[in-house]
Parts: sequence; C-alpha cells; structure tokens
Amino acid sequence: GVSIPQDLDVDGHTNLDNVSIAGVVTATTFKGAIEATSASFSSNIDANGDLDVDGHTNLDNVSIAGISTFSDQLLITNNTPRLKFIESDNSTASRIIMSAGVCYIQAGAFGSGETTSNGQVWITGYNGQETFAKFIGNGAVQLFHNNIKKFDTTTSGISVTGTTDTDNL
Repeated sequence: GVSIPQDLDVDGHTNLDNVSIAGVVTATTFKGAIEATSASFSSNIDANGDLDVDGHTNLDNVSIAGISTFSDQLLITNNTPRLKFIESDNSTASRIIMSAGVCYIQAGAFGSGETTSNGQVWITGYNGQETFAKFIGNGAVQLFHNNIKKFDTTTSGISVTGTTDTDNL
C-alpha cells in the first residue's frame, strides 16, 4: 500500500473502492446508502422517506402532522396518564384521564384535574352509525335503544319514552 504522512488534497472527482477512516468525517453531502454503527448530528435531520427503527427509540418531543398508526397498543405511563385532544383553533380540549383507578372522559375540558366545562360526550357505534348514550355538560343524560332515545334526565326528573317495567314503586 501507499502511506501518505501529510494531508492529501484532491481536486475533482475521486473514485475510491474501499475507504477506511479512523477519526472524524466532516461532510456537507452524502450520496447513496450510509451504513454506520452510531452517529451524532449537531443540526436538524431531514428524512424525506420512511424512517424504519428497529428496537427501542427514545424521542423527547415528537410532533406528528397527519395520521399515526399503532399496530398493537398505545401505552402512556406516568402518574396521571392522559390523552388530550385539542381542536385546531385551540378553543376546546377534550381528554381521557386515568386517576386512582378511575377513567375520566372530559369533553371540552379546561385546566387540570377532573373538571370539565359545558362539553358533551357521546358514546356511539363504529363511525357514529348508532348512538348509545349522550352526556351533555350542565344538562341531560340521554340513553338510546337501537338508536331511539328512551331515557332523558330533565331539570324536574326523568323522561321515559315507551313502556316502563318496574317490580316495586
């Protein structure tokens, strides 16, 4: 082989079949595939294709624009796990919170803790094809059978549509 004890300055195109570098490589552009065992980047990384990560990945802050698909579970762990849904104008936030073994569904929730504003929670079938129940903030609870409202809470009590069957009154 050839040994060059000083810097080698090459102007123009250079074709090297196999290059082994011990130390730091500084480059402004890479073309083709890169295979490495580790890397460190001091600036932003722009990936214009799919990013396939095998194994554990620790991401401190992730912003996703578009749809995310989870193949098995979405696991959220800490002292008060929560999912928060914010409308595009940031006017209304809804969330699902687990706290002390209780699952809270909060519609139009603001602030912290288990408080809600005047939001609504609807429990429906797939794609909203059938309504099972509606919970209206500062208002009624409505229960449905086969998509027909059968039970309402009102300011004066309850309203039942259809026949009631009771054992004792």
